[in-house]
Amino acid sequence: MFRKVALAAAIMAVTSPAAAQVTGGSLGIEYSAPTDGGDFGGTTYSGSLEYAFNRNFALSFDIAGYRLDNINTNASSVTVHGIYNLDEMTSFGVFYGADSVDSADAQALYGFEAGTEFGDAEVEAFLGQLEGLSDDALVYGFDANYAFSNGFSATGS
Repeated sequence: MFRKVALAAAIMAVTSPAAAQVTGGSLGIEYSAPTDGGDFGGTTYSGSLEYAFNRNFALSFDIAGYRLDNINTNASSVTVHGIYNLDEMTSFGVFYGADSVDSADAQALYGFEAGTEFGDAEVEAFLGQLEGLSDDALVYGFDANYAFSNGFSATGS
């Protein structure tokens, strides 16, 4: 399942209209290890890319791979977002993602998301459905950030 979603995302990126522009993206590598010398650690490789078709509509692609050292496990995740920018400050979207552990059947996650900025504050939220291998679940999240002066901010999620 992961390979099918990743292939579909790649095809959409390559075949998108020439008018589409890359408006954002990131690449990351993270390594974690316990400070007490224990065996629990891991590496995460991630990337994201956003294509804007015009001022209001965009597609975003996220992909990540996880390697957990202590249990010799590999996991992967790919997500596609459809984004509508209401104005310079507010966006709404839908998303579909698939996660896989050690090449097992993928779990699907889909739902709605929104975000806005006002003054020095940013707020984001999502509501989705997880279709797991054994059970389904309603998932939701909320994140708020307020920027103070001198590079300090408060974040809650």
